[in-house]
Amino acid sequence: MNERHFRLYERIVAIEDSLEALGPIDKLIERIEELEKMVKQTKTVLGFDEACKYIGAIQTYSRKRSSTL
Repeated sequence: MNERHFRLYERIVAIEDSLEALGPIDKLIERIEELEKMVKQTKTVLGFDEACKYIGAIQTYSRKRSSTL
């Protein structure tokens, strides 16, 4: 086996190990669906102050920028 094939083999093994660590696909899908439910149940609209904190913007600058829209 040449160097290129060996590196490819190592990468394939690493991918297989990562997939194995995730567990069965049906369990992964269940986890994703549960996360989607949690996201839908949380607050989806931020107030102005919350949005500024979220994006790390200064409120006076943000007010000035939003007033020109």
